[in-house]
Formats: sequence, structure tokens, C-alpha cells
Amino acid sequence: MDRYFFDVIDTPYWLKCPAELTCSILQSVNLYIESETLVWSAFKRWLEANPSINDDQIFKMVSEIRLHLFSPQFIRDEVLTFGRIASNIRIRNLIDEAILSHCNIEEVRPVLIPVSN
Repeated sequence: MDRYFFDVIDTPYWLKCPAELTCSILQSVNLYIESETLVWSAFKRWLEANPSINDDQIFKMVSEIRLHLFSPQFIRDEVLTFGRIASNIRIRNLIDEAILSHCNIEEVRPVLIPVSN
């Protein structure tokens, strides 16, 4: 499947694929793709064809997509504008992590300054 992902997602079979199998495919690190945005487009098409999928399943699927490989502009223009994604706080947290990965900020710890009396 990994080698033929691009061909499979353009068939009607992709849209009829069960949620568990779709999730398994999305999490594969061996997909032969030029860009992770292709995975997003395939997921988006699949989700539009399967509107009865619940928020927990959507979260699981999105967590398998390597959002950190998306440019911040793609996240802003494509991911955050997709209705069922934008309204889910758990998924928004994943998106925030992906955006922060582009900032190259190490963990910031608060500095406590002693108060003198």
C-alpha cells in the first residue's frame, strides 16, 4: 500500500475505506509521497465522504498525520479552515504543537525572582 498510496487515494475505494484501515494507512512512515500535504488532502477527502465519523476517531487520525511537516501557511490556510478540525480543541492542541515546532523554541521555564522585603 505504501508504494501505491498516490494511486489508491484517487479511487472510490479510498472513500469507502473503514476508519481503522484509514488510520493505519495515515500513520505509515513509508508512504511514497512528495509531501505530507498529500496525506492531508487524502484525509480531508475521506472525512468529507464519511461524515458520521466521531470526534475521537478524527482526533486519532489527525494525530497520525505529521502536522509538523506542514508549513505554518499551509496549517493556517488549509488545516485551520477545515470545519471539523477547527472546532475540535484536542485537534487544535495538536496544531499548536505543530506550529510551535517551526519556532525552534526550547522549553521555556519561568524564572522566579526572589522578592526582597
